[in-house]
Amino acid sequence: MERQTPVRRGSYSYAGRLSCEVRIIQWHTLYGSGSPHDPPQLAQDRAVTCYYILYRTPADPREWVRNGGLLTYEEALERATSLFGGALRWENESRR
Repeated sequence: MERQTPVRRGSYSYAGRLSCEVRIIQWHTLYGSGSPHDPPQLAQDRAVTCYYILYRTPADPREWVRNGGLLTYEEALERATSLFGGALRWENESRR
């Protein structure tokens, strides 16, 4: 997933000093929870176009943290904004 070409790329400022990379990627699998306690539509993986937010943290800038499993690009943008607020800055990339 980390090698997927981003649909959108940017960064967020941590503590006003460190810049950490953020990406929104389009993916082919909406991963389920895997929990036997969840209904099948939540527990099982589904083959569907979806979006994930990948970002790096100051704690380990080599690793990507994954967030999302959102069904629209707009939802992914909203989630990224809710995660990073005003510290988020997007590059001038157009949506693919």
